[in-house]
Amino acid sequence: MVSLNDVKVVHEDIKSYYKTLHACPELGFEEYETSAFIAKKLQEFGLEVTKNVAKTGVIGVIKGGEIDKTLMLRADIDGLPLKEESGLEYASKNEGKMHACGHDAHVSMLLGAAKYLSENRHLVKGTVKFVFQPAEEGPAPGGASVMIKEGVLDDVSTCLAIHVSPLYKTGEIMVQQKEAMASTDFFKVEITGKGGHGSSPHSAIDPIPALTEIMAAFNLLPSREIDPLDPCVVTIGTVNTVSSSWNIIPEKIEITGTFRTFSTEVRETINKRLKEISGNIAAAHRCTAVYTRGKGYMPTINNDTIVEFVVSTAKRYLCKDKIFLETKPFTGGEDVGAYFKKVPGALIWLGCANPNKESPVSLHNPRFKVDLEALAVGVQVHVNNVISFFE
Repeated sequence: MVSLNDVKVVHEDIKSYYKTLHACPELGFEEYETSAFIAKKLQEFGLEVTKNVAKTGVIGVIKGGEIDKTLMLRADIDGLPLKEESGLEYASKNEGKMHACGHDAHVSMLLGAAKYLSENRHLVKGTVKFVFQPAEEGPAPGGASVMIKEGVLDDVSTCLAIHVSPLYKTGEIMVQQKEAMASTDFFKVEITGKGGHGSSPHSAIDPIPALTEIMAAFNLLPSREIDPLDPCVVTIGTVNTVSSSWNIIPEKIEITGTFRTFSTEVRETINKRLKEISGNIAAAHRCTAVYTRGKGYMPTINNDTIVEFVVSTAKRYLCKDKIFLETKPFTGGEDVGAYFKKVPGALIWLGCANPNKESPVSLHNPRFKVDLEALAVGVQVHVNNVISFFE
């Protein structure tokens, strides 16, 4: 196992990568500068490089040759449509775009691991595939599914990914047993009645009472129709009407939202019931309802054997109080689950908070920051997983 001091030789490099990438966030499938930067570095390290995978993705490969197994290490590369408020001297130069989910850190750490292993090839006994994936944040269908269609998983035995987390301190890692992240479906319901004047509701067909009952029924669905041991969320995010005045009964009204779960069966049950509920309640109010589902990412389910591998490996180079094995999943979404559906894998959470410097803020926050000392820990995690995997 390599120590933190061992990987410190690339620490200045990865901090430089991070600052460069942080200042240049790009949205999904538009990461042209990011992709070019990654490819250039991998070529400098002497890796076999494939560009333009899933449009803007990049793959680098180191072949050891002693063992016929391939370990895939994945980093997402896209930013978010947010205006940065971090105050960093290397803050985003791209107006309205920000690396607020740590993907710049993910890229930097994986580049650091590629650099370290390229300079210490005796540590690589098999094949390591470094995958830099576009569009984790969207747009649909997301980068993972496109990369899979283009063959990224060919010959891959196992897939590992690191995601930074401000919920944990620098130097800590966390991995979840089984369920890690939820599915992420979107829904829209358009309710149509008959518009009219507010003074004469009897002459109209008001869609608003139908809407309020539909919203109440949607909110009751998880607690009354789903087994409480199968966690799920149904959230209404927007309510919109085409009415242009306070004294007009609108003809149409629309709601949008999301539903999330960790079970394929529950996922389809919720979708079926949302459609039935909206249609039946609308009909009871003499309205019509058109239900639309936008299918998002599947749940991210960690493989038990790979989780055990990650934890047992971590115990060889981290103090036990720095390793957290959790059973509680997050209801956020991640398209890394698409890889884990095909090959065994695990998502590793890497602490990136330093409360001694400042109070951490959540991911997707315009003030989000990564403690730069966490980057070397991420390289250490990647490198030691590679060493252990081929033992």
